Amino acid sequence: YISSGIERRVHKQWYQRRVHGELSRESDKLRSALAIEVEKTETNERELTASRELRAKFELMKEEDSKKNSRLEEFEKLAEVADKKVLELGAENSRLEATLKDMEIEKKSLFDVDQRMREDLEDANGKTRNLEEGLENAMADLESAIIEKETAQEQMGQIESQSRRRQGTQGIR
Repeated sequence: YISSGIERRVHKQWYQRRVHGELSRESDKLRSALAIEVEKTETNERELTASRELRAKFELMKEEDSKKNSRLEEFEKLAEVADKKVLELGAENSRLEATLKDMEIEKKSLFDVDQRMREDLEDANGKTRNLEEGLENAMADLESAIIEKETAQEQMGQIESQSRRRQGTQGIR
């Protein structure tokens, strides 16, 4: 039994050394694996932080895009309003151009009427001058006729006076 007790102890020590060696190797492996896992975890944490920062940037970009889209919609609405105003102004411009053409036609018509009225006025002035000249001539003729009548009446009065005197002288004789 002694040899077996010694053997058992030796075997036990050998087994412990062997287990201790294997445990050491396993411990080293586990330490290496743990270091790798810690490194992976740190890398994952850095990536997670970067990812969170990137997500925050994306959220900001999304908000900016949303604001830009809102402004773009406002600009599109303003462009629609401007297009409507352009159409309204075009229609108003067309109406004003038509009115201007009508006014030009009316102006030409009024010019023609004015021209005819001037010509008629010149004709009337000419006729009036002719009538005034005729009236002056008639007045001069009338005045001459009156003077001739008066002269004739005076001469007749003288002739009658002479004739009465002659008759009066002939009766005395």
